[in-house]
Amino acid sequence: MRVILLQDIKSLGKRNEVKEVSNGYASNFLIPQGLVEIASDRKVKEIENTNIKNEIKEKKIIEVKEEIIKKINNLSLTFKEKVSEAGHLFAAIGSDKIIAELNKQGVKLDKTHLIIGKPLKEIGEHQVKIKFNNKEASLKIIIEALK
Repeated sequence: MRVILLQDIKSLGKRNEVKEVSNGYASNFLIPQGLVEIASDRKVKEIENTNIKNEIKEKKIIEVKEEIIKKINNLSLTFKEKVSEAGHLFAAIGSDKIIAELNKQGVKLDKTHLIIGKPLKEIGEHQVKIKFNNKEASLKIIIEALK
């Protein structure tokens, strides 16, 4: 019997796949549990169309993310902050400030993508990693003393 999986089933396959299973397995276990439905030609066509649309969306998302990574690699952010006589910042530069500045530059990210370790408290040049779409980008942060 041909069935459409309504959710991922470890031993059988992933959601929206069309599988051939024995009649007994389908009618005694899979259908009563709500794990599959009988695959009609119309339903199979709908799923194929949906899968094609999803692939196109995923490709567009990946392209947008790769553009963001390119933008980040070519970007440097400069912060002018108050510093003590020893050259330490009074208020550290944390992920919130970096994300806010990136958003102003047109790069939309959230804090989960930023790998900063600890807040930046020294003037000078720093590198911050951004992990996005299983790729890493390096963002240059320049901290200058406010005069």
